[in-house]
Amino acid sequence: LAIALWGVRSLGRSLTPGTEPLPGAPLVTTGAYAHVRHPIYTGIVLALAGYTVAWSNWILALIVLLASRAYFNGKAKAEERWLVQRYPTYAAYIRQVPRRVL
Repeated sequence: LAIALWGVRSLGRSLTPGTEPLPGAPLVTTGAYAHVRHPIYTGIVLALAGYTVAWSNWILALIVLLASRAYFNGKAKAEERWLVQRYPTYAAYIRQVPRRVL
């Protein structure tokens, strides 16, 4: 959860629940976003899998990890389509910072 919260804090007022960036919001490439393009998604995937492991069910944890990773990776790809259109510098950012949903 700490990774996800760091991502939320790094986004500040640019945080949105959807995939489309807020109008007029700046592109955030600092804080957690200097290390990974989707820290909130990464943190959520790890938290879900960790919670399941805490219940001592490794098989379910693996299923939860893979399913949530697939979901958030798809969401990240959709979000990146918006970001490439909205921010001319996003293509360079993609080359420098890994997507890593996990």
